[in-house]
Amino acid sequence: MAGSYGSRGVPAPSRNAYPKSGHLIYYTLPKRFNPSQSFNIGLYTAANVDLGMEEDKMAQQEHVYLLKQGVLYWNQWRQQNPDIVLDLSNIDLSRVTLINVDFSRVNLSMANLSGANLSMANLQEANLTMANLSAAAMKMANLRAANMQAVNAREADLRDVDLRAANLKLADLSAADLRGANLEGALFDMTILNHAKGRKGFWNLFFSTMANLE
Repeated sequence: MAGSYGSRGVPAPSRNAYPKSGHLIYYTLPKRFNPSQSFNIGLYTAANVDLGMEEDKMAQQEHVYLLKQGVLYWNQWRQQNPDIVLDLSNIDLSRVTLINVDFSRVNLSMANLSGANLSMANLQEANLTMANLSAAAMKMANLRAANMQAVNAREADLRDVDLRAANLKLADLSAADLRGANLEGALFDMTILNHAKGRKGFWNLFFSTMANLE
């Protein structure tokens, strides 16, 4: 029988009765999950936080708990709770397998995703500002309209990714593999592309985009 639980096993109210972000949040949970699919997740923590930051941290811990149950569980929960604003900023997901995960519109600013497998992941409109994506496997991921300002994506596998309208200002894509990537409308400004591999015509697209910015 499906159950709804909040923090500490408290029964959840109806799915429309959520408090604002920054407070304890109750969720409608999927019917089943497989604990064997869970993985370790870490958070960067500060020594001293004020009350408001502590409340935000509690809400984030709820989100981390859901993600720990595995990608299938996480994606099903997101389908059941589409209006929840998710904060996974500063999370450590380095070297974690997250194939096909739904991170659309999620706050992943300053997250550590180095070496993670995000192949076919949905990161549309995600906030990846200053995130670490170095050596991440992201083939065929959806990064459309994602905010990737100042992201570190050195040596990342970005083959066949959708980067349309993505913000790549100050991003470091050194030695990244961008073959087959769709960069239509992507924003380049001081983007580092040293030794990046690009599909046929990538450089022409890049320079035409830069010309439009001038």
